[in-house]
Amino acid sequence: MSRRVESRHMKYSTQRGSILLEAMIAIVVMAAGLLGLASLQARVVNSGSSAYYRSIASDIAADLADRIAANSSPYSIPPNITVTGITPAPDYSAIVCNGPTVSPVGQNKNAATIACSLKQGGGDTNPTLMADNDLVAFYTSIQQLPGGQGSIGKGGAGYTVTITWNDNNQANGSDTATATATFTTNITKPS
Repeated sequence: MSRRVESRHMKYSTQRGSILLEAMIAIVVMAAGLLGLASLQARVVNSGSSAYYRSIASDIAADLADRIAANSSPYSIPPNITVTGITPAPDYSAIVCNGPTVSPVGQNKNAATIACSLKQGGGDTNPTLMADNDLVAFYTSIQQLPGGQGSIGKGGAGYTVTITWNDNNQANGSDTATATATFTTNITKPS
């Protein structure tokens, strides 16, 4: 009988601590899963902010398109022809703006406020003053974006609007200084 008791005692002593080992393995597996879940959630939040900034840029460009359409002439006037009593729509790309979010080279980015005025031709007319105010609103709206800048150029039958901003979610590696996102759209000039 002593042999049987001894054998039973040995059997229990070899399994001692196995429950603790299983619990520790389960905790390690669960911790790895929770870390993966936290990483996934961080990526979702970052992607959400990129999409949010892109939607703001899209709304700003759509607002400018509406402003250009509202400030257009109801008449189609061919170039180099003057018609008495009809003021043609202003050329938004011929208006110079100075301010903190204006990006063309050689313009003052350090100004405290944004100011726009026609750079060539005669004096400002009512449609041109409206265009000046439209561009002030455009460049002011871009300030919602982190490091936002914008530009308007002639493109085809209208304008090409480009809006850029700092988006660290677009960064590759550790270089976040050059992580920019760009939204470009073409606005057809109403006729």
